[in-house]
Amino acid sequence: MEVNGASILQDLNRTLQKFRAGMISESQATKEMTILNAMLRAYDVTELQRKVEALEAVVGSRK
Repeated sequence: MEVNGASILQDLNRTLQKFRAGMISESQATKEMTILNAMLRAYDVTELQRKVEALEAVVGSRK
């Protein structure tokens, strides 16, 4: 499974749905959400870094 923003959001939603359905405890849901939120932040930072590097390459090639 490819990890990207959309897949992490799907996992967050699945965790929420499992909690609402009583399939997992509040404690388990909190743990899963904490991990998934950290993954989402890391993904966002990586994507921003990739975009900045692409912009720097374009600007650098114009000099």
